Amino acid sequence: MCNLYSITTNQAAIVALSRVVRPPPPNRTRRPRIIAMPRTVVLLIFLMMPSHAFAQMVGDQRCKDQQFTSVQVDGIIKSIRWVINSVEAVPPDEAEYMRTEARTALELRNRARFNAVASRRYYPALQFHDDAKVVMDNVTTARSAAGRDLARLLVVVLGRLVDMNHRMHEYIDADGKRNAPVLTQKNRDTMYFNLPVAKDQTVSLLQCVISVL
Repeated sequence: MCNLYSITTNQAAIVALSRVVRPPPPNRTRRPRIIAMPRTVVLLIFLMMPSHAFAQMVGDQRCKDQQFTSVQVDGIIKSIRWVINSVEAVPPDEAEYMRTEARTALELRNRARFNAVASRRYYPALQFHDDAKVVMDNVTTARSAAGRDLARLLVVVLGRLVDMNHRMHEYIDADGKRNAPVLTQKNRDTMYFNLPVAKDQTVSLLQCVISVL
């Protein structure tokens, strides 16, 4: 259920920003300012995003039941798979080559060699799929867990969703620079929608599990 306070607060923030931010002068390009933030800060921001889809689950005694929570985890898995299925698959031989080359380049501290790997067509997709696999491994394990073990796994999933979200945006940006992008607007919409949904579902289930420990 949507929180009225969060809506009015967000609307107030938008109004306030609209009074401060002014458009750049005509015929002048403004370069985006990129600020690197520590991973812990990114995680906190990600977790503080509104989570309303299953807010009513807090205190629900069914969250003690592994069969009930496994159904909720299946919903998380479904949302994540929508995102994964939108990203092109990497040919196995190419994936193995890039992993080996990147690892060797880092061990040798050879920047030119690493950049050569990072510039390959499938590199952004490989990074995305590698992070997505870690998420899926943990959330799949969570399906058969309960109680504190389930809570611990859900915390890991949330942290890994931050990495997956970062890789997703990197892939979308890289694909958009191609002469013939792979992603359609529908693909991008699916990704932008379903990853926050997966986060929302995970937070809500985690809150429910913790509330009945």
